[in-house]
Amino acid sequence: MPRDLSYALFVALVVVGLIGGFVAVGGPGQGAAERRDDRRVTDLDQLGGYVDCLARLNNDTLPATMPYHADCVGGRRLADPRTGAPYRYKKIAATTFHVCAEFEAPRRSRMTPERNPNLDVASGCMTHRYWP
Repeated sequence: MPRDLSYALFVALVVVGLIGGFVAVGGPGQGAAERRDDRRVTDLDQLGGYVDCLARLNNDTLPATMPYHADCVGGRRLADPRTGAPYRYKKIAATTFHVCAEFEAPRRSRMTPERNPNLDVASGCMTHRYWP
């Protein structure tokens, strides 16, 4: 086999391998989406503490909405850092509530039941309980 043909086949295999790798893992855009989703999961987890604080300030009663309160915010993010849309809150029962986000790549990253049993990937909501 001529040397030029061997080199061309080698380059072709490398290119096919790179393309296959990007298809398998989604490329840099997919990785960025997964990192943003990981941040959203962390935000939803931290919002549980924020709502707990709101409840303590409200005579141990969960609020009907998730308003901004300077005494509780303490570094917690109340809105999606990419879109600016506020995270959603829903009171489910006297001591149970959901905080929700829109995810970009919900089937990847930390969104497995084993790693986050309180996160429902289909709805984008994390369930929390307030213990007065």
